[in-house]
Amino acid sequence: MRKLKAAILAVFLLLPSAASALTQAEINAQTQSILNQLAQLQQQLNQLTAASGQTNGVGVVSVVPPLYSCPSFVRTLKLGMSGSDVTELQQFLARSQIIYPEAQVTGYFGVLTQTAVQRWQVKYNIVSSGAPESTGYGVAGPRTYASFGTRCSGSSSTNSTTGDIVGGYIRVTPTSGAAPLPVSVVATVNTVRSCAAATYSLDWGDGAPPQQIFIPAGRCEEVTETHTHTYPNPGTQTIKLSSGAHVSAATVYVSGTAGVQTQIQGQPTSTGATTLVQMSSNSFTPRTLAVARGTTVTWSNTDSMMHNVTADNGSYASGDMPPGRTYSLTLTIAGTYSYYCSIHGGPGGTGMSGIIVVN
Repeated sequence: MRKLKAAILAVFLLLPSAASALTQAEINAQTQSILNQLAQLQQQLNQLTAASGQTNGVGVVSVVPPLYSCPSFVRTLKLGMSGSDVTELQQFLARSQIIYPEAQVTGYFGVLTQTAVQRWQVKYNIVSSGAPESTGYGVAGPRTYASFGTRCSGSSSTNSTTGDIVGGYIRVTPTSGAAPLPVSVVATVNTVRSCAAATYSLDWGDGAPPQQIFIPAGRCEEVTETHTHTYPNPGTQTIKLSSGAHVSAATVYVSGTAGVQTQIQGQPTSTGATTLVQMSSNSFTPRTLAVARGTTVTWSNTDSMMHNVTADNGSYASGDMPPGRTYSLTLTIAGTYSYYCSIHGGPGGTGMSGIIVVN
C-alpha cells in the first residue's frame, strides 16, 4: 500500500516538469493518460484497504470474501432490513464483481444491495422488471435463494440418482393453528429449468406417507403443484421438500392439548383403518361413506382427467389431482364431512360430490 501511494505522488510530481517541453495537444493526451493511471491506482488502493479491514471513509468495510458453501436463508430480505442474514447475503453477492462490484458488507439492506439482487435475478432469469411488492424484483426470497443453492461452492443441490442439478422451494399456509390443522403446501420444483428427469419428495414430518413429485425428462420448465395435509394432533412439524441432498423446509406449529380436540370422552379415538374412495367418471365411489373416528380416507384419481377434493366448509382441500394422484385425510372428530370436486361439482351435494360420516 505504501508503494501505491508513492506511485500516485510520483505521477503528480512528473506532470509540471514534462509540460514545459510539450505542445498543448500532447499535454492534454498525457494528462488523460495520467488520470487513467490514477484511477487504476486508486482502485488497487481501495481493494487493499478493504482486504486489510480498513474503512473507506464512511464507516463501511468493503470485503470480497473467498468462496464458501451457500448460507442458509430463512426470512425474505428487502430494502431497509438489517441483520446477520443480510450480512451473509452481501458476502454471497460480493463473490461476483459483476453482481455486486461495490462489495459493501454492512448488515444493512440498502440500495446497493437491492441493485445487486436485481442483477442476480436478471442474470439467472428469475425476474427482470416490476416492483418489489408486485414481482419481487430486488427482494431476496425463496425463488432467489433456490437459485443461490445451485451455484454455491460445495453446494449439494443435486439429485442423488441422476447427479443433475435440481432446485425447489415450498410455501406453506397456515404455519400455525389449533389441531386438527389443515395446511396447504405450494411446491415449486425444477427452478433451474433442467431438462433431466428428477424426483422430489414432500415429507409432512408426522409419519404420514410422503408425497412424490416426478419431473419427466424433457420438461425444461418450473413446475408448481399444491398439496394439502391435516395435522390431527398438537406438535411442531417440519415439512421438507427434497431431491437427493437438496432440501427446502418449513416449520408448522400445531397448538392445542393432546387428546382433547381430537376425541370424544368415553369413545375409541383411533382405528388405524384406511378406506379408499375412487374418483372416476365424474363421481366419487362410494359417494356416501361411514367410518369410525381415526380412519384414514384416501381418494385416488383413477380417471383420465383432473379432479380434486374440496370441503364444503373450506376446512380441507387436495388441490388439483392429475390421474394417478392420491390424497389422504385422517378423520379424528365425529361428524359429517361433505365435499365436492370444484372442477365438476359444487357444495351442497351438486354434481361430483360426496359425504363421509364419522362415528
